[in-house]
Amino acid sequence: PPAVPRLPISGSAVASKRDMAVDRNGGRGGLAGAHSEQVVQCFAAALQIKLQLGVASAEAVATRPMCGEMQDQGWSDECAIFRMPAQKAGNRPKSALSAMTESSTCASTGTPPSSKRWKAGDLGDERDERADVPSNFEVQVFLLELLRTYRLEAEVAIIGLIYIDRFVERSGEPLSSENWQRVTLIALISASKVWDEDSFDNAEFAEMSQFYDVRDINAFEHAFLQCVDYDVVIDGPMYTKTHFFMQTLMSKDAGNFSMPELDEDRASELEASSLKRQTELLDYIECLEPDSPASSENARGLRH
Repeated sequence: PPAVPRLPISGSAVASKRDMAVDRNGGRGGLAGAHSEQVVQCFAAALQIKLQLGVASAEAVATRPMCGEMQDQGWSDECAIFRMPAQKAGNRPKSALSAMTESSTCASTGTPPSSKRWKAGDLGDERDERADVPSNFEVQVFLLELLRTYRLEAEVAIIGLIYIDRFVERSGEPLSSENWQRVTLIALISASKVWDEDSFDNAEFAEMSQFYDVRDINAFEHAFLQCVDYDVVIDGPMYTKTHFFMQTLMSKDAGNFSMPELDEDRASELEASSLKRQTELLDYIECLEPDSPASSENARGLRH
């Protein structure tokens, strides 16, 4: 189904809204500010750790379980939509959904087209050397372009990392060279919607995207939400734990910069906002599919 609907706006309005986001984020020290590179370095280092863990569990990939309760309900593997070759600038597909039906050597071998890469064996460990991991530089370039394009704040990066962890834990789908870009993209979009009360909607995100149209982003969001059992709630301790983890990855040349913390009031606002978002999602799914598992057992469990 499509994403939770919001009022559509014109292209000029999207540009105006993006310009306002620049001013807002610059004033609040977000990714449009002077410390974007430090935030990206922390985020990239965290993603590489999770990618290495995914490589370490590569043997389990062949028997990866279906997401959440979908296996018990006989649903299809929703995580498959994320396992596509990495995209390159200037090579936008007609649609990520149509691409899923096409045969691809890269998709079948699990080796997406990419720039310079390093192997797990290069770290001096005994991980599966058949699996490759994007270089730190490649991850940083992707994140910097994504975060700056969508004018996301540093807090969104922290919340997005929480969602990535939740996706991996709930779905059983390890982060890999096949899925990390799409999972990261939709995790950050989801994070933006709980952090920013005036976040872009999917149509607006798609208009700024080099690779995906609104159908793709809607499909990614639908699959991602199913994989995390529609649980988008973020509380203070969750944020603090991930903030501390990212802070430990800060490079020595970061100077006095640190990842943004939340005071008690802002943490409460974030929890309330994420609870509101979750309620909207569950109500919307219940309207679309009143007899579906997502609108019955899942909805009752998450609301209580």
